[in-house]
Amino acid sequence: MVKKSNTCAKLRPVQKEPLLPSSSPDRPWSRLAMDLFDLKGQTYIVVVHYYSCWVELRLFEKLNSVHVFVINKLKSTFDTHGIPEAVVSDNGSQFSSGSFQAFSKAFGFIHITSSPRYPQSNGEAERAA
Repeated sequence: MVKKSNTCAKLRPVQKEPLLPSSSPDRPWSRLAMDLFDLKGQTYIVVVHYYSCWVELRLFEKLNSVHVFVINKLKSTFDTHGIPEAVVSDNGSQFSSGSFQAFSKAFGFIHITSSPRYPQSNGEAERAA
């Protein structure tokens, strides 16, 4: 009777999405996680290497567009370490923009986004930030 009740269904606690562990890549620099975060009034991008858990932080200089900032910092990171096969991020506008999609296509990496309403699913970057 409780399972069929509309009132009970509305008041029932919502279950969280289950945490699904990501698989480990089989070679270095094949998959990266990234996110933006603020610390003491400064904005940073964090890039986490899935294979070794290496963390790179880049400070956000005041540019006209956060999209330009993200792409420029990633180009710099790719110049140093190489272009990954896949990049995992949240659905922030800086990662879901047309300019970022064009960037991923031009550089030849797959862009994977985490669940829109569950930022914890981008766990590597969330843990590092």
